[in-house]
Amino acid sequence: MPPSTNPRRAAALHRRSISPPVRSLKAVALDSLLKTGAFSDFVIKGHGGREWKVHKAVICPQSSYFMRACSGSFTVRSSSPPIMGKAASTSLTVFQEAKMGCIDLSTDDVPALDALLTYMYNGVLTKPDLVADDKGSRHPARQQIVFHVLNVHILADKFDVATLTALTADEFMYAVMRFRLQPVFGPLLTKVLEETSP
Repeated sequence: MPPSTNPRRAAALHRRSISPPVRSLKAVALDSLLKTGAFSDFVIKGHGGREWKVHKAVICPQSSYFMRACSGSFTVRSSSPPIMGKAASTSLTVFQEAKMGCIDLSTDDVPALDALLTYMYNGVLTKPDLVADDKGSRHPARQQIVFHVLNVHILADKFDVATLTALTADEFMYAVMRFRLQPVFGPLLTKVLEETSP
């Protein structure tokens, strides 16, 4: 069958000739908002003076952690001991983050935090570029990408970004299958056991 009459090929050519999907256009627009900080209403401060000017309308629906931080009502347990057999009361407090319009996350891994926020804006998990070592091998760089994915997973779990948690868990499990017989597996497993929830 000639290529022009092959229905699958014709459909593929037609899809390529149409303008990019709306989702891609939205992702580009949202990515631009993250990069420029235009119209932002909340600031996330990271290690080394890194700042992200973000939008509550983007981050809060995807993360219950950021929803609570931005709305100012985290539920906090009183540190006082139980009185006469009754449990300590639970109180709501308005946190400084909501009042000041910023949150300090300087103890978190900056590349992982950047990847998490980028994902929240454009739905793409960013990874560092592979850089060959002096022998031309990209193997050590691939191991670093696995650690990066694990760091992103830890933050996605911490900040309750469910879709990213699932994505990074899948990517990590695929990587574990590749590296299970290599020396890097031990440190990966240790990090998983120490820094992720059960």
